[in-house]
Amino acid sequence: LVGTFPILLGRASSLQLLDLSNNRFVGSIRDVFSTFTSLTSLDLSLNDFTGYIPKSTFTLPNIQIIALGDNSFDGQIPEIRGALALEKLYLQNNMLSGTVPSIDLGQLQNLMELQLQGN
Repeated sequence: LVGTFPILLGRASSLQLLDLSNNRFVGSIRDVFSTFTSLTSLDLSLNDFTGYIPKSTFTLPNIQIIALGDNSFDGQIPEIRGALALEKLYLQNNMLSGTVPSIDLGQLQNLMELQLQGN
């Protein structure tokens, strides 16, 4: 698949898994994830997304896996707020900068994998 992030997905509020990995998507992603309250897995890895990572990605109450590695995201990593079910966070091989936000590991008791290499 090619093109930009499909904005119409923002209307799919019951979506539980979104895997658009290993395609040729480009450009920035609008902050549409706040409507995905049922989402448990988000995989946008291995594309060429650019710009900031949407803050709403880290506020999803049921999200367990966030895989945004191997893109061209830049800027800072957003603070993790509300993503208490998070088990795996993959942000490797982007162009992220700045400091890693404080993570209250007491709140993220399920976090098993964190990959930040190659930024």
